[in-house]
Amino acid sequence: MEEQIKNDEHCWCGSGKLYIDCHLARHDEKPFELWETDKALRAASGKKYCSCPEAMQTDCKGKIINAHTVSKSGSLAKIAKDSHVYGFVPSVMKLDKTKGVFEPEPIGINKASTFTGFCGYHDKSLFSCFEDSPYVQTDEQNFLICYRSIAREFHAKQGQSEITELFKEADRGKSIDEQFQTQAFAFQHALMTQVGLRDTTTHKIAYDKCLLSKDYSTFNSYVIVFNEILPVQCSGSFTPDVDFNGNKLQDLMDLGKTLDLISCSIFSDNGKTYALFGWLNDSHDSCEKFIKSFDSLEAPVKAKALINFAFYTFENIYISPTWWDSRVFKFKRHLKKIINPYENIDVDYQEGLQHDFGEYTIFSKTELP
Repeated sequence: MEEQIKNDEHCWCGSGKLYIDCHLARHDEKPFELWETDKALRAASGKKYCSCPEAMQTDCKGKIINAHTVSKSGSLAKIAKDSHVYGFVPSVMKLDKTKGVFEPEPIGINKASTFTGFCGYHDKSLFSCFEDSPYVQTDEQNFLICYRSIAREFHAKQGQSEITELFKEADRGKSIDEQFQTQAFAFQHALMTQVGLRDTTTHKIAYDKCLLSKDYSTFNSYVIVFNEILPVQCSGSFTPDVDFNGNKLQDLMDLGKTLDLISCSIFSDNGKTYALFGWLNDSHDSCEKFIKSFDSLEAPVKAKALINFAFYTFENIYISPTWWDSRVFKFKRHLKKIINPYENIDVDYQEGLQHDFGEYTIFSKTELP
């Protein structure tokens, strides 16, 4: 293919540059260093801005802070050992050393679950109803917990969109075949990132409207409460494609429509663990089916399936070191496998439930209509 392209023609990779200025001598260029990727990832994920609705931004005060998506004192501290929890830190260099295996590592509870997505004023004023008061499952508390998850997802998608060009440069010093493979991956990544940002922006705008009006009538929630502190705490938003029984909910490759979105937070308060799911009416079709499939599970299975689901779905997940260290090798291998997005192709939330997750008792749950 290279022999068929003239130097003054546009490059085959779609960059818009002339071939002579783009891929003509790409195989002779200095290979991309792993530390360059990690540096770019840190810069993109560390962008600082307040995620409050645009109409509120004139009230922003103070610096952008490291806002927790999982409460430090109420949740993380309850599963910590020596003020540290286990988490998965995205690093290409570490994955290279572990041969692609995701390994949990200690993270201080001051840093765990944080993102630079709110100013000090709005982080305090928006979320004080559950940060400074007991969690009693009010509509306002449930909505704002899910709003914070949506804000973090929006922040993450913004960061991902800024590193799409990085992947296009990852074929420096590689053979022509490897260049084709790299550019194909870069194109697919850029497309999916663009669509993901589009959908998340749409949902964020809808949540902003509810927040500004304080009208939560279009917001739906489901809460299940456990008597014990679960060893896993997390927060995130996702597009459910299958339910807990493996039934298809929506096609993630249908790029022409905005996908249904649901938020989930697993957190602790008053000696109990709460698993909160929330979604707006415009995502009701997929999300209601997803929740009903979880609700239909036998009680002894629910905690195991929930932990499994959290590892399958979120990278913003934090683990009790005491619990993790006491698990057997096969169990830990199972969880490290399903958290890996490159191995996690076919989702099965009930996979591996024969392992020892521990025993957890359900205290209560939200009744579904």
